[in-house]
Amino acid sequence: MGGWASAEGNLGTALCRAGKYQEAVVVLARVLTAMKRVFGEVNALNTASMLAITFQQQGKFTEAEELQVWVLAAYTRLNGKEHPDTLATAGNLACTYSDQGKLAEAEVLQVGLLNARRRVLGTEDPGTLNAASNLAATYSLQGKHAEAEELRARALATSRRVLGIDHPDTLLYAANLAVTHINLGRLTKAEELQVESLAASRRVRGVAHPDTLRIARDLVHTYTKQGRDADAEELRVLYGGMVAVAYHMCPPPPTPHQEKRASVAP
Repeated sequence: MGGWASAEGNLGTALCRAGKYQEAVVVLARVLTAMKRVFGEVNALNTASMLAITFQQQGKFTEAEELQVWVLAAYTRLNGKEHPDTLATAGNLACTYSDQGKLAEAEVLQVGLLNARRRVLGTEDPGTLNAASNLAATYSLQGKHAEAEELRARALATSRRVLGIDHPDTLLYAANLAVTHINLGRLTKAEELQVESLAASRRVRGVAHPDTLRIARDLVHTYTKQGRDADAEELRVLYGGMVAVAYHMCPPPPTPHQEKRASVAP
């Protein structure tokens, strides 16, 4: 039974990563039921987490939330509030709340998660920076742009120092801070960050990478808000129309126990 469950669980994870979500749900749900029956709920938590992530990818947020609430309570009881599995599950649940528009619930979890990661991992750990980025995204959705700016500026400065200016996380944090500048009406600051980030993303990832296209799209948006229609059109032409479809490209596949990173949003 143990070998079968492991093999089937790996298959379900692989299907999810390949974007075959419905097939993944069938496999993972079967494994979860068997694991609970034979080994008990404690040994089924990892499978439940992966199934919840698959539900997230399908937009089935109620089903994802139900599983994640259960898994979080179990990990908290078994391992404590600051165990890596507990923290990752809290981050996943916060993302599910955010996807449903439950921003107050997401904020409570994310504040606790950020404080815990700072305490356990330190302020410069990538997981801590990611937690700050996700909390900033929630603040932004709530219209708390000043709070979002403080978190995003700190995350960017730390990422530049620790990871380097061309690291993918650094480019993401710069793009997100630029969006906050736009929300605060600071278009010149937003433009400076976006021009710098676009050049770095082109150099590191290539012209056609989804993140490069997202940054270019945001810069087009900034140029348009500044009334610089010629510059906006030039950028559209340069990217051959790809900017318009950048947001419809698939994100990286998920992995168990890893909260998703806040994406750039206008």
